[in-house]
Amino acid sequence: GSPWTFNNQLSVFAVLSNGIDPLETPLLKAGFWVQVHNLPSGMYSESIAKQFGDFIGEFVEYQAIRNGP
Repeated sequence: GSPWTFNNQLSVFAVLSNGIDPLETPLLKAGFWVQVHNLPSGMYSESIAKQFGDFIGEFVEYQAIRNGP
């Protein structure tokens, strides 16, 4: 999982293919799972989640709310 930290600093990792120079690999993004609380019931939708995600960074994925097991 991510994000990972070391000494309270964000650590970003990348999977490298054989022959790829690690010094030439840009480490520009880190994934975060964001949970938003106290939204009015009409705002539980993928389009609202996308707006929140794009506001704080780059939207990647929406996970619908599950009520129950």
